[in-house]
Amino acid sequence: MGAVKDKPRTDGEEHKISEDSEGASEGLFMLSNGVCLTPAQRMKLLKIVKKIKFKPPFYVAIMSKSTVCQRGSQNNPMLRFGSQYATRYLVEKFAGGHPCGKHRGVELVLLREGKSRSWPTKLRHSLRGSRVLKGWPSFARDNQLREGDLCLFKLLKSEELLTMMVYIVRR
Repeated sequence: MGAVKDKPRTDGEEHKISEDSEGASEGLFMLSNGVCLTPAQRMKLLKIVKKIKFKPPFYVAIMSKSTVCQRGSQNNPMLRFGSQYATRYLVEKFAGGHPCGKHRGVELVLLREGKSRSWPTKLRHSLRGSRVLKGWPSFARDNQLREGDLCLFKLLKSEELLTMMVYIVRR
């Protein structure tokens, strides 16, 4: 029997190969369209995922110049969730209890493992995905995010606010 290689897909999803037929069809990571993880990045993320008891998928964002605060730069960093992830997991929160949510945005609270602080942000949805508009620069600066860092987002079940736990993997 030949070995099966787990290949990154270009449709924005990565799949876990599992002998458990129930888990085999569930995507482990979702990324922006066209973004792929390197084998080293994937291994770092898998180490974290093993510690977390959570039904996938996780959203993974690779930090770039547009998502981090850079010294001396006038840019206002912004995070974008891919359209597939946003449509499947975030849009339902916009509709439920937020009649103007699609246009004005909805509150999103970011948490960080081991930190007592939370970061309130504003999330706005469009056809191209969801963008974190307000509060992301503070999160990026406070957590010293740099280009090449990975952020693993876990959507938390909350009746009141859209909340995500963020795990940071340094480059």
